[in-house]
Amino acid sequence: MRPLLTLLACLLLASPAFSQSLFVGVGADSIGEGDDDDAELLLSLEYRAIPIFALGRVGFEPIVTGEVDAEGDVFVGAGLLARAPIGNPVTVTLSVAPGYYNEGDGQDLGGPFEIRSQIGLAYRFVSGNEISIAYQHKSNAGIYDENPGVDSVLVSYGFGF
Repeated sequence: MRPLLTLLACLLLASPAFSQSLFVGVGADSIGEGDDDDAELLLSLEYRAIPIFALGRVGFEPIVTGEVDAEGDVFVGAGLLARAPIGNPVTVTLSVAPGYYNEGDGQDLGGPFEIRSQIGLAYRFVSGNEISIAYQHKSNAGIYDENPGVDSVLVSYGFGF
């Protein structure tokens, strides 16, 4: 009976190889915006679920993301992230998240529907937590008359659970 309880305890306490995570990020928004050389502080929070499918070694994870910058611009979206290992424990991530954009005192992106695309490089610690750096672009894909887009760079820390 004791070995069975020990096995059960190990199974309940073990963390999975792929787990869900919550990423907290800080970065610079509106980088390279022509006549406005002042990048703005950008804060982000992103939930990444466990992978729902894989193609070869590339796993696909649903994401929900939220961002706010120093000028009060807010973006909330949901989409899919692809994670490709390039050498243990380093991965490349690509994601697309359509969502809602509310312009504060910042940049007019043409309308409330925007699509955030992102490419990143992540390092996963033994604990399952990660640190990543990412470049992202938000635009409306030309569905509105104006489509200036905005670029950002983020450093994020992900807590696996």
